Amino acid sequence: GRLDEALLAGRKAGATSAKGRHAMLEASSRDSTARVLLAGGHVQEAVSEAERALTLLPAAHPVALTARTSLADALLARRGAGAAALALAHARSVVEALDTDPSRCRAPASTLRVHIDALEANGLVDEARQAREEARGWVLERASKIRSEHYRRTFLEGALDVARILRRGSDVRPGRGSST
Repeated sequence: GRLDEALLAGRKAGATSAKGRHAMLEASSRDSTARVLLAGGHVQEAVSEAERALTLLPAAHPVALTARTSLADALLARRGAGAAALALAHARSVVEALDTDPSRCRAPASTLRVHIDALEANGLVDEARQAREEARGWVLERASKIRSEHYRRTFLEGALDVARILRRGSDVRPGRGSST
């Protein structure tokens, strides 16, 4: 279906970019492919694609930050020994970059949601609650800047990571992990 089409397109774009030696385009394609693989339940392949994307660019590059978020999300889904701790380290590094220079982060809602998931997966209840409140504040502030009621509603209800941030209650339980 659609995931298969997206996967094929991502892999073609990655291969074309690699042949042309366009590291940023290849990394972006690999990151997109990782997200498609994760959506399709191919967790280990998603981890591998995101890791490969990270090898192509400097750590502070916006595409690398997005790939690091994708890697953290895939690690949370993998749930192996140490995966949650590693996911949290990656998520924290991207949140720090977002705090330092928001313009470098291409997917802030995804970053904030994955950070919350990683905190929860590591049983850091108070930090997760605080991160959730900060993420909600970010979402609502951004939504308040959208003049069109239609586009504001689309942002708040249609953007999956935004909707997940807003949908979360304040009843974080230790070890809950990523909710899908």
